[in-house]
Amino acid sequence: INVLAEVPPTLDSDVFYNVSKSIPVHVPCGTISAYQSAEGWKDFTNIQEPLAAIFSIAVDVNDSIMGTAKVDYNTYCEGAQISAIPNYGYHFAQWSDGNTDNPRTLVLTQDTTFTAYFAPNSYTITTKSDDATRGTTMGDTTALYMDKVTISATPNNGYRFTNWSDGNTD
Repeated sequence: INVLAEVPPTLDSDVFYNVSKSIPVHVPCGTISAYQSAEGWKDFTNIQEPLAAIFSIAVDVNDSIMGTAKVDYNTYCEGAQISAIPNYGYHFAQWSDGNTDNPRTLVLTQDTTFTAYFAPNSYTITTKSDDATRGTTMGDTTALYMDKVTISATPNNGYRFTNWSDGNTD
């Protein structure tokens, strides 16, 4: 007997007339105790929840330079957990179905493939002169990881550029 109802249905006394009480009764995950105590069902001696997952799940990534993804299987009732692991300079954006949970637990109902989408981190670049009377800077912008940007410092008359706050003299 395969039962899909999460709440044990009410049974008339003759529904399972002449059916062996030792026949396997398969119930949804997490409902076994409800069926074992429900009228009409508690007489069955072989009530079972699904065992190991019978469906497969695969994960892929939109760009392997940006990160990786993995699957951890639990029991069928607990589901499978998928995780997206971004590399330095990148972040997880979403799964191919638009879900943004990471990690994410799924109870499988069919063979499934998900793609993890990663994107480069965004950084704000701000430049300023330590003394505006001596010169000005340009190049404030927002840039993505690995983007090349140009910043500049222009000294006022009588001054010269020495270095940026990180010690760079370019």
